[in-house]
Amino acid sequence: MGVVVFAAVHVSVWARIGQAAMGTFLMGWALYKASLLLRRTEPRFVPRHRRVRT
Repeated sequence: MGVVVFAAVHVSVWARIGQAAMGTFLMGWALYKASLLLRRTEPRFVPRHRRVRT
């Protein structure tokens, strides 16, 4: 996994806070999606035509 870090040096404090918040959000989203891909998923519902009648 590659991570790109961009830090603007000559910007206001609020811009840095926004940048840190966006970076944190993106890293959290990426870790969430990676956990979904790595976790073994089972189908949540079975389509009607695939159900086995007993």
